Amino acid sequence: MSRGRRLRPGAAPAVVVLFTIAHALDALDGALARHFGQCSKFGEVFDVFIDNVGRTLTWVVAVHSSARAPLAGVLGVLAIALEWTTFVCSHAGTMRTQPSGPAVW
Repeated sequence: MSRGRRLRPGAAPAVVVLFTIAHALDALDGALARHFGQCSKFGEVFDVFIDNVGRTLTWVVAVHSSARAPLAGVLGVLAIALEWTTFVCSHAGTMRTQPSGPAVW
């Protein structure tokens, strides 16, 4: 019975480099948006949403690559659930309805 594919043993440095580049670009896009006055409520929420997607994928890869450690799977699922719950709770009031019109960001 196959337990699924795993990361190659030498892939960890590449994962770290890609993770670092992704976070550097995330910091850069926010700084550029503020510098050029391109900030919006949608951009603020979308940025955090994309950050959560990236962290979720990171947790999935980490848990998948340590498939023989059941505690890693439990901790990974808890971390993903906590991050998404925090996202939903902290941005629940972002979408509001105007009395005379459609929902606005």
